[in-house]
Amino acid sequence: MQATQPFLVYRDRIGVASEIGFLRRQYIGFTRLYPVWTGRTLLPEATQVGDHLLRIGGDGTFGPLHRFLFRHFGRLPPAPFPKGVAILHAQFARGGALALPLVQAFGLRMVITLHGGDISKQKNWHGTVLARRWPDMVRE
Repeated sequence: MQATQPFLVYRDRIGVASEIGFLRRQYIGFTRLYPVWTGRTLLPEATQVGDHLLRIGGDGTFGPLHRFLFRHFGRLPPAPFPKGVAILHAQFARGGALALPLVQAFGLRMVITLHGGDISKQKNWHGTVLARRWPDMVRE
């Protein structure tokens, strides 16, 4: 059976060499859903996680500005999101915080995989996007 229903997977930096195998294995058994990898940075190895990649803000002249406004102010740039998306899966707490504006703007359900260090490291809770958006993430 071919997967026909897209869902967004948010990872801010897609293609980090140490994460590629781990991330691919999380979705390899899906038969009805396929991941659309969504993030602000597509590294050279990003295509190794999957075929469907979406860079927030695009690659044009205003891409860096769009990504800055998205990260810090939750402003969504125009993006070609696939039709029929209902779920966003965020990797790590920071990914959930950064993806929150997407969830709210498109009325998506959100699932966040917390990996431990993203919650327990004190540096993540002082003046960060995660610290500011955490209460909204929990409510969502």
